Amino acid sequence: MPKPGSSEWYTKLAELEAAEVQQLMGWWYLSFVDPDLPAGTRWLGAVIVIARGILGATDIASFLGINPGGEVKAKRLSNDTKDLKLPQGTKMTDIAYKLLTMADFEKYMGGSVKWK
Repeated sequence: MPKPGSSEWYTKLAELEAAEVQQLMGWWYLSFVDPDLPAGTRWLGAVIVIARGILGATDIASFLGINPGGEVKAKRLSNDTKDLKLPQGTKMTDIAYKLLTMADFEKYMGGSVKWK
């Protein structure tokens, strides 16, 4: 991956943005960590939003003020929510667009995400 701020980085960013525009909207799970914090405190939270891709999802989280910073890892969720363990009667919109705590994460995702 090119160094952030370099001309190669901006070229790669433009390529990613162009590709993302072609994608359909879908649910995205974002997990935020700060690798500089002590072990056991690095996880900053998670967010679920609708976007076309990781760039848009991160932008939406930032715009809404629910991006806690740090590094982000993203996963597109299945539309049937099989990636989640939602309690009966809970809809995706009940947990979307807010910064999820570890307790939320364990309740709705079983404490783990299957990364592909």
